Amino acid sequence: MKLSKSLNSKRGIIHLPVIIALLAILLIPVIIFSSKFSSKEINVSAANSINITFGAVQKIYQNGVPHTDKNGSVRNTYDPNSSLFLNGIFLASNEPKDTNIVQNLVNAGFNAGLTVKDVDPQFFINQISGDNFKLILNNSLALDQNKNYYPNTFNETLFQTYKSHPSVVAWWLADEPLKIARLNNNDPSINLNAISQVYNSHKDQTSQAIFIDEGFMLNPDSTWDQFVNLTDAGSVYHYLKFFLNPLNTFEQIAQANKEMAEAVSFSKPAWFIPQAFAGWPGYLYLTPTEEKALVYTSLIHGATGLIHFTWDSCTVRYSATGHTVAGIASNIAASYPNCPAGSKVLNSDELSQAQAIWNSLDAQTNGINKQIQELTPILLSKTLTTPYSVLVDQAPISSAPIRTILKAYNGSYYLLAVNIDNAAINASFQFPFNLQESGKAIYK
Repeated sequence: MKLSKSLNSKRGIIHLPVIIALLAILLIPVIIFSSKFSSKEINVSAANSINITFGAVQKIYQNGVPHTDKNGSVRNTYDPNSSLFLNGIFLASNEPKDTNIVQNLVNAGFNAGLTVKDVDPQFFINQISGDNFKLILNNSLALDQNKNYYPNTFNETLFQTYKSHPSVVAWWLADEPLKIARLNNNDPSINLNAISQVYNSHKDQTSQAIFIDEGFMLNPDSTWDQFVNLTDAGSVYHYLKFFLNPLNTFEQIAQANKEMAEAVSFSKPAWFIPQAFAGWPGYLYLTPTEEKALVYTSLIHGATGLIHFTWDSCTVRYSATGHTVAGIASNIAASYPNCPAGSKVLNSDELSQAQAIWNSLDAQTNGINKQIQELTPILLSKTLTTPYSVLVDQAPISSAPIRTILKAYNGSYYLLAVNIDNAAINASFQFPFNLQESGKAIYK
């Protein structure tokens, strides 16, 4: 993002009088975080005339940001010693190539991994050092012959063994139960009741979060809200990059996160599942700029955690039904020698695309994960009620192509801004007080 010499601002009364009174000469930067999925950048200038404030400014979490601590308990206020902004990856595996998986994920800036079904958690626990990585244990229910979730398939022994383990932060209970019910013309209440039965009989036995994930629904109904709000955290996925889908805007990603946060009444963690895979039936890898725009669109619209789908392994490369995909990994290859025949093989373009996404996330290459680590205190701080305006020179795809959220931490203002459209946008931000210094961008 390019900024002009000074941000457009106007004189007024600041809405943080206590801070100003105590720190009268405090430097209060407005720091812009910009990501977009064209190669062009937002140009911040004062030459804009379309006021998009109503759609641009996100006002969620003004009373606190629900997230978990490192034990999985929900809290609303940031604590540097215990708060966890979950940034994990799906289907961490125990395959021969993954003997150092925990260290690889930690080095890349991930702090959690959701395990492959039926893998001994000790494989991962033996690799964990200290408190910098957490497990989400896969205890997902199986489907019966009618393709309804069956509560008796919950692994009770696994739960009792690890329900108090300090390396475990959460339990994954079911995958898209509402979507599965409707695809099979089943009564959704069957899955709702099955999950409720398991959840209600175990939630008081552990501080660890228990959750399910559900697919995004355009104009969700009350049943969707019930499923998303059923357990300790909301979790929703939406995969937009499809070979038939021209990816011109992340408007639906914004909507998915807003709807998830609303479904849990802004009182539970809201974990979004970003797309990080390619394969059947035509899903494509995102580019690094698309990945960055996806992540920041999610964060600005309500996500209080991320679980990327998915880690790359034979588990996802092979399917008896042919529904094979490939994910991302630090040591990704076109194919692996231990995968079954018929497993997905990446072509050279896909291999370079997968590596590019990994590099864009990798904290060791100053990727998005490093930014999230540094932003955690800000992301988990209350959203300010301070009014401000957002103006743009055009709205080519979305009515509000720039989306923002304003935070304060340690006496400074932080404006997170993202361009959700595939177009270059000139934007200006007007605040009701004079800035003591021009705003500056610390991430672009």
